Amino acid sequence: MAGCPFRYAESLGGHIPEHDETIRTPLPGLYVAGNITGIESAKVAMAQGTLAGLAISADAGALPGGEDAIAEAARRVRRTRREAIIQFHPGIGTK
Repeated sequence: MAGCPFRYAESLGGHIPEHDETIRTPLPGLYVAGNITGIESAKVAMAQGTLAGLAISADAGALPGGEDAIAEAARRVRRTRREAIIQFHPGIGTK
């Protein structure tokens, strides 16, 4: 909402805000995590929340060397998605 562009992604369950792998949107200071990024498990949402917190901290200058922590958190999101027992959208981790 907040002016962030959305796109339709049928594989993710509908319209989602545009964002990159680090949960950052095209709008400075706006980050997304959880089901707004696509219907997935709570474990994926928690991993995305951690990633968002790290991105926010790094962008605020409060996390020196934060890009390494962000890259590891993004890998954790992909791993959590891949290892989820219930796959809401098979193949999502390959996109």
